[in-house]
Amino acid sequence: MMREFKIVVLGAGGVGKSAITVQFVQNVYVEDYDPTIEDSYRTKITVDSRLCTLEILDTAGLEQFTAMRELYIKNGEGFILVYSITSENSLRELEELRQQVIKIKGEPNTVNGNVPMVLVGNKCDLESERVTEPELGVDVANSWGKVPFYETSAKYKTNIDDVFADLVRQIMRRDANAYIADEREPDHQYAYNSNHSSNHNASNSVNNSNPLPSLPSTASIPLSNNHQPANHPTQNQQNLQARSRSESQSQLNSQSKPPTASYSNFPYRNNGGTQTALDAYGKKGKKDKKSKRSKKDCVIC
Repeated sequence: MMREFKIVVLGAGGVGKSAITVQFVQNVYVEDYDPTIEDSYRTKITVDSRLCTLEILDTAGLEQFTAMRELYIKNGEGFILVYSITSENSLRELEELRQQVIKIKGEPNTVNGNVPMVLVGNKCDLESERVTEPELGVDVANSWGKVPFYETSAKYKTNIDDVFADLVRQIMRRDANAYIADEREPDHQYAYNSNHSSNHNASNSVNNSNPLPSLPSTASIPLSNNHQPANHPTQNQQNLQARSRSESQSQLNSQSKPPTASYSNFPYRNNGGTQTALDAYGKKGKKDKKSKRSKKDCVIC
């Protein structure tokens, strides 16, 4: 988005404020004097390879319109203060205007309130009518904090473009300085916090001259993957250990339990449909009620 610069042209009546503004915007010289109440102009210029939009407010110089001046100043970013080299009184009136601008827009404890400003001595083409020398304009500009000073001619467009370009550069420079100040502010805060922290640590070292015995750090205890101490089994490990103990117990039970009697575990003799079996302790099995057996038919007697 293109940056828009708001410029206000201030000065006494008849010094050529409107002639300067119209010459800059329209390349036209206005010879007839028509007292201005308020005129606004918009134009685009290139300053240091940067395209800029200028909104220029041409203000009234007559006494009856001075009540509107405060509103102009509040809305402005840069100010062109114009006097005529043919009128020394017009130069004196600029001091009051400058004080009003600094009061409304100025920053405390800065040179000239850190307000972008240019001092212009117009009508330098009227050399025969000159009453103020260029050195006087330079001295006034230096007393204002070395603001830029130009002598211009609206009729021949002498130094007109330089005046507006210089003012735009001042606004750019002020914006850049403000941005740098904003960027440095966190660093100052960090430096303060660092100093505060170091002082706090120093005070703790003095107060803790007799410290209590330190406990072992938990960082020295090796941890497993799930962030539990390695010498304590996890839930899965506990389940596996319980299952292993259960299986071992079941194997021990099966080994200590006496074998169950079964026909398939002992020899038998089939004698005419008669079958006799022994249990694990050598006792005879039951006789078949349908058959008759003798002692000779027993496998073991």
